[in-house]
Amino acid sequence: MLLSGTESVRLRQTAQNWREAVRAAGSLLVASGGVLPAYVEEMEKMVVRFGPYVVISKGLAIPHASPGYLVCHTCVSVVTLCTPVYFGNRENDPVDVLIGFAAIDFDHHMSVLARIARILLEHEGLYRIRNARSESCVTALFVAAEGAERCCGR
Repeated sequence: MLLSGTESVRLRQTAQNWREAVRAAGSLLVASGGVLPAYVEEMEKMVVRFGPYVVISKGLAIPHASPGYLVCHTCVSVVTLCTPVYFGNRENDPVDVLIGFAAIDFDHHMSVLARIARILLEHEGLYRIRNARSESCVTALFVAAEGAERCCGR
């Protein structure tokens, strides 16, 4: 299961800048027991090092760091922001939805990205996350999508 439950989701959070937004997503990964605290610092370093590549669509960022020893188990977090923040991506800023993730190895890394993409594309995920009234609505989206994957043999 990608999301460990409603504790991995926070809606309408406040962030002054992209770093605070990434930390918000990362702190949920830490709280789930999926990563060590240093992983959140690595998430920030990836944006500094490689630029705003994590901003993949209008208003959406998928912050993460490399798989490795800082990851205890593959996990995902979802954060929405009251006020969008800028990462420096001219085409897709500002960002109001962040889906953070961590993977134990490269295969899981690619698998998680594919599963997130499927949720966003096939289940109107971005719209549903952005307009969710509660954390449980977001969790239900992920549970339903994962159920469909198992049912369809993906």
